[in-house]
Amino acid sequence: MEQQNTKLIDPNDRSVRQLLDKIKYTIDFFQREYTWERKHIEQLLTDLTTKFLSNYEKYDTPSRDEVESYTKYYLGSILVCLKDNKRSIIDGQQRLSSIQYLRKYGSILM
Repeated sequence: MEQQNTKLIDPNDRSVRQLLDKIKYTIDFFQREYTWERKHIEQLLTDLTTKFLSNYEKYDTPSRDEVESYTKYYLGSILVCLKDNKRSIIDGQQRLSSIQYLRKYGSILM
């Protein structure tokens, strides 16, 4: 009997928008609770700001196209599996949750 060659892991680069817009995820009961503290969020914001500014300084007033061409920031791997037709986060829960919180509540946190 011939075995089918199925891809178990399908790596793809994604933007934060592609990961979070109109997509729902589940978190299995065995995953740890959200544990990031203020220092973790501050470090993430510092990293993102540093990466952005390293590109921003090249332009006086960047256009949207120029900003879209900025060097990408590697947020880390996010591992998701399909379980009962739902996307379950296996790795990256803390980062995804933090980014989502910042997207939703960032303006009132500052």
